[in-house]
Amino acid sequence: MCFVNRLLVTLTVLLATLSLTVGANAVSGKTPALRVASASPLTVRGTGFKRLEPVRVTAVGRERTWTRNVRASGTGMFLATFAAIESRCAVVSFRAVGSYASRAQLKLVQPGCPEPIP
Repeated sequence: MCFVNRLLVTLTVLLATLSLTVGANAVSGKTPALRVASASPLTVRGTGFKRLEPVRVTAVGRERTWTRNVRASGTGMFLATFAAIESRCAVVSFRAVGSYASRAQLKLVQPGCPEPIP
């Protein structure tokens, strides 16, 4: 087999593999999502992220922000703990942005806490 034929076969196999991988991610229908897993210490659970994706999780507060860098598991799940946050009223929302374009946001509605200033 000449070089050009081998190159064409290799490219065809590579493209088929990539399309199967992209198709599997699209068909799985896993939308990235966040939820509060624990109140003490404040822990956020992310699901639906890409396998082993590095993720930056930010807790947006009334007066400041906190950031954690985590890596999703093989199933796309992670936990981010914010032990320095002492008051449940201190956080208004969470956002998670993955290196492979996964994104999720969680806005907190907390009875008994003052409304955030826009």
